[in-house]
Amino acid sequence: MMEESNRQADMITVKQPRNSSIELLRIIAACMVVVLHYNGRALGISTGLSHHGLAFLETVCVCAVDLFIIISGYFLCKTQKRTWGKPVFLFLVLSLIASIGYISKSYILMKGGVNWITVIHSMIPPKNYFVLLYITLYIISPYINMMLNRLNNRSQTVFIIVMLLLFSLYPTFIDAYQDLVVHKELMGVTTVGAWGQQHGYNIVNFALCYCIGAYIRLNGIKDKTKGGTIAVVLTLSVLLLFAWFEVWLNKTPMIRLVECNALSYSNPLVLAIAAMLVIMFSRIHFESRLVNNLARAAFVCYLFHLQIIDYLKIGEFAQRGGLCLFLHLCLCLVVIYLLSWCLWKLMDFILAPIVKRLDRFPIFTIQES
Repeated sequence: MMEESNRQADMITVKQPRNSSIELLRIIAACMVVVLHYNGRALGISTGLSHHGLAFLETVCVCAVDLFIIISGYFLCKTQKRTWGKPVFLFLVLSLIASIGYISKSYILMKGGVNWITVIHSMIPPKNYFVLLYITLYIISPYINMMLNRLNNRSQTVFIIVMLLLFSLYPTFIDAYQDLVVHKELMGVTTVGAWGQQHGYNIVNFALCYCIGAYIRLNGIKDKTKGGTIAVVLTLSVLLLFAWFEVWLNKTPMIRLVECNALSYSNPLVLAIAAMLVIMFSRIHFESRLVNNLARAAFVCYLFHLQIIDYLKIGEFAQRGGLCLFLHLCLCLVVIYLLSWCLWKLMDFILAPIVKRLDRFPIFTIQES
């Protein structure tokens, strides 16, 4: 009872300043997403050491989406407040970026021809699996918090292990079996859906990541885990995943990276990398207004880079290879993130009055018996 009372008290404590190391991790996660889409246009063209270097970056960065969700679980597990401001803001940002992208491409490719009906269709409904699933998770997360806070530490550990077995280890094993043995997709053999786990693009994996983040926070994992253990688990996970990906690259034509089971968001190695990064960064504490401010543009970067990445001449630099390719990648990351920050400032200025009003209205009021 004392443990449960302490946890409930934690849920209503005064909001503390965010650790800037976690905010820095948000920025890194957004840049990781950019790297993944950069690789999608460069990996199939590159050769030699550049090819292997990009493959290694793909291995390290594939945890980006899981990172975003685990960080959300890490913070949201301590509060039950859910208002309309955040989901509406996310939808509006997505819609505005989609429309800006369409109009810009129309003027560039069609020389001024814009179909305004298509502009509206690009905005309504907003089309992005991450945004829709994240908002869904955001809405139901207070109930996940209630469930976790009713469990003691041991029961929480058992729950996380069961979730990992059912929704990460087993589906990944089935994927490997289909890929290596039967060479086709089997219907109705996984615990996630009739057609498999969809490479982790599903609410089940998002909920799992949220619970991992909450578990790390509620159980003080950052204080219980030694730095050496974090380094070993992180290094082994990256190396094993890299080896797995290299084997897949050697036996499979480069068509779409999303088809590689090693890169599934629900792969236990991918989840381990994301979890270790969150634990590692949560152990570092510093406060920086600059980092906190830049981190607020992470979501815009996640969406905006898709509108401009095709204009960055990635294929040309991928053929050059070597240092030139990686300098181009670094320059692209810096430019894209700074442009995203400028766009966020503009959107925040426009949307802030709407969001502030909507933040007064809770999505629902939870009443416990």
